[in-house]
Amino acid sequence: MAQQPTLSATPSTQEAPGQKLDCSNSTRPVWLIKVPKYLGVAFEKAAREDIGQLSIAKDAADPSKLSIVLKIKEGALEKDVPLEYEVPLVQFTSQKMAVLVKNNTDASGSAPGSLVMDGFVNRRADIRPLGAGGDKYMKMKQEQIKKAQTPVRTALLYDKVVNNFKPTMNNQLKRKGRGEEKEAKPEKRLREDREVVVERIMTAFEKHQYYTMPDLAEITKQPVGFLKEVLKEYCEYVSKGEHKSTYQLKPEYRTH
Repeated sequence: MAQQPTLSATPSTQEAPGQKLDCSNSTRPVWLIKVPKYLGVAFEKAAREDIGQLSIAKDAADPSKLSIVLKIKEGALEKDVPLEYEVPLVQFTSQKMAVLVKNNTDASGSAPGSLVMDGFVNRRADIRPLGAGGDKYMKMKQEQIKKAQTPVRTALLYDKVVNNFKPTMNNQLKRKGRGEEKEAKPEKRLREDREVVVERIMTAFEKHQYYTMPDLAEITKQPVGFLKEVLKEYCEYVSKGEHKSTYQLKPEYRTH
């Protein structure tokens, strides 16, 4: 049985100014193992709980190589997830990497919270499922890719026009209070933000298709001159027909 190197991983940290780095374990070999995300999550949740077994033995064909198999307990992972994995180790010579951990005790002689070098990376591996588990893993990855590519919003195609309401002329609002408005002293109206006025106009046209200028002025509470500028951009004037002398939305802004 080959001696198992220390497996450790810590988030990147920065040594505080004036503190020394403990390098007493700088010559200890460490393995860098890349695992699927769901395995990493399972390891984090398990903490010190035993969720599997790592078997390390010399390869029968080549004694200089190690045969490493990871077996996860039933129920430790989600359903339809592979439970057996191989760890094909290779020499790590492309670059030099070290493992730094934060010291939480004073057993090593370093101050609590300081950084300690836990070893250097001499081998790396990409863990992969064994046997039939490989098919399960590929199927799971295909489902994940398919789900990621599914758009959040989808477009619906209608074969006929859908009217949410029947556009009508707001005759009641047109006639209401006209006599009183002539007698009453007109109120002074101040310009509001253009976007606010446009929103009021669009909300009004959701209820009716045609409006007169006095009606729109009453709804938006805006000066007629400024209102005409806004209507020129979003509406068109009806000069003849049943709804003569009224305004309606331009075709590109209509919903009916």
